[in-house]
Amino acid sequence: TGDVEILRLHNLLDPGKVVVPALVSGQQQGGLAMGIGHALMEELPLYEDGPGNGTWNFNRYTLPRAKDVAVWKQTADYLPPLSETSPPKGMAELGMIPVVAAISNAITHAVNKRFYEFPITPKKIKEALA
Repeated sequence: TGDVEILRLHNLLDPGKVVVPALVSGQQQGGLAMGIGHALMEELPLYEDGPGNGTWNFNRYTLPRAKDVAVWKQTADYLPPLSETSPPKGMAELGMIPVVAAISNAITHAVNKRFYEFPITPKKIKEALA
């Protein structure tokens, strides 16, 4: 079908000194969802038909849901701070960047075709396999 299903995932992060563990966890999970969305779902046309025209909402913009992000099969490890005086590091959207590359590489290994544009949709995967 060309559909991509993420069965489980593991994230390795370097947040520095963790001050609020729940916040780091939330940022990590949000970064994963953002990366998955960018890699597999975010198809936004340019120019006047794009999201800036005022007609875009969740009916036209696909967001990853729990079923798309293996929410019950997510694990993470945080590297320890380098020293007792190491400061906290910003997390935010930074966690999404390696997710996009990891998904692209996983698909490449599965179908033996490298994709250079996102999102990698089922249609693009089926065309690559034809």
